Amino acid sequence: MCYKPSFLFLITAIPVMLLNVESTAFDRKILAEIFTNTSCPLCPRYIPPAQDALEDELDDDEYIFMTYHTWWPDIEDPWYLENYERHLPEDDDVLTRMNWMERDQWMGVPSFFFDGHRIDYHEGDYVRNIVDYVSDRIEVDSPLQIGLEAYAHGDDLITRVTINSDERLSNLTLFLALCEKEVYYNARSGQRRFTGNMLDLFPDGSGQRFSIVPNYEVRFDNRASLDVGWRENEIEDLFVAAWVQRLDQEILQSQDRAEIMPIEAPAAFSLISPADGCVVDRNNCEVTFEWEESDCGDYATSYTLVFEVLGDENVTLRRGNIETSEFTEHLDSLFIQHEILGGEIEEDVEMTWYVEATNGVLTTESNERWSMLVPVPSSVPPGGGGPAASFNLGRAYPNPFNSRVTIPFSLARPGYVTMTMHDLSGREVARLTDGGLSAGGHAVSLDADRVQLAGGIYCVRLTSLGRELTQKIVCLR
Repeated sequence: MCYKPSFLFLITAIPVMLLNVESTAFDRKILAEIFTNTSCPLCPRYIPPAQDALEDELDDDEYIFMTYHTWWPDIEDPWYLENYERHLPEDDDVLTRMNWMERDQWMGVPSFFFDGHRIDYHEGDYVRNIVDYVSDRIEVDSPLQIGLEAYAHGDDLITRVTINSDERLSNLTLFLALCEKEVYYNARSGQRRFTGNMLDLFPDGSGQRFSIVPNYEVRFDNRASLDVGWRENEIEDLFVAAWVQRLDQEILQSQDRAEIMPIEAPAAFSLISPADGCVVDRNNCEVTFEWEESDCGDYATSYTLVFEVLGDENVTLRRGNIETSEFTEHLDSLFIQHEILGGEIEEDVEMTWYVEATNGVLTTESNERWSMLVPVPSSVPPGGGGPAASFNLGRAYPNPFNSRVTIPFSLARPGYVTMTMHDLSGREVARLTDGGLSAGGHAVSLDADRVQLAGGIYCVRLTSLGRELTQKIVCLR
């Protein structure tokens, strides 16, 4: 038995199409970034009034307060020193962030940034300048919405960020930070209260570049370590912040997660049937797979049935989002749908099967992987001395496509055939074939301009004589 994260260690940007999304303006959350040092003589004078002004002017859910500890005037600042030593020989997170904000220009401490906009404490009444800026800024709707989930599994921090917009935006960067909520520390400067201390920027301080288009959600899955910082923190003492910034330094939106949820991997479980080494009746390829239930505690459990077909090129097939501990699969249909041996099983097929249980964050594999043999059919199909043509939905080409796509398919027997195209809500957007066809190979083409097809992900559905095959295609417009 083993568990593995459903989230990937490195950044994964996954576009997901959103349907029927109306033009929306999103409430803004302001990110306040303060650069300080525990030996900075001016910081106790200027930082607390700025922090008090934010607390008076904005509600708690309207802003995030983050503190970066720099190397000047004393490298012995414990927050900076731990981050610096952990990142050697690379640049530490603070230096990387300062370079990103000021493009290698020294800015000193304290320094104040609000949604990427710098306010200099030397210029007039800086507290009034902060209040005026954030008061105006909070009234400006954001073009982005950020969703943030954070989980703790042992010393691992697992995060998922989702971003959507009703605008087309490019050259954006997502940043993620693990921070302490609030620490009281007797600093040499005389400052006692330190809020939102940045412990780690992950996966690194340079952020994660992306673009977004309307009606699509972009998802980022990341893992980091909770074993960072010079103090021993409980997860209740920590929070995660996420923000999206443009190359001109403007921060378009930010979000934080004050509660990092503890989570355990799904409990170990075993396969039940069919038994290891089972030989499938090729004249009746419908097989019911059973396994023990896996306990996910307070989280819902779903399963994925995995087949590994052995041969010159091993092929892995997956049936996901199974909500019960059994699933019936027709292996012939599975092979045809995925073009295993062209759908014509004229030789023995060796395969292994196993099950993965997930709570949406972590995944546990079944204790066993069992083998299965699918032998050559004991008789030829009726109506001929050799194998019949298969019922098959070939690969669309090109895929993705821009204006025109061709979809080949074949029929084992003559009959009434429909081929339809559906969007992700299941709505039919085009009917490509509807009528009787002969056995053998066929192909249909779709002109996206003629049917006024919008860009997105679609499902092609081929139906004939009670059988159905599907294929996903992508239109780029």
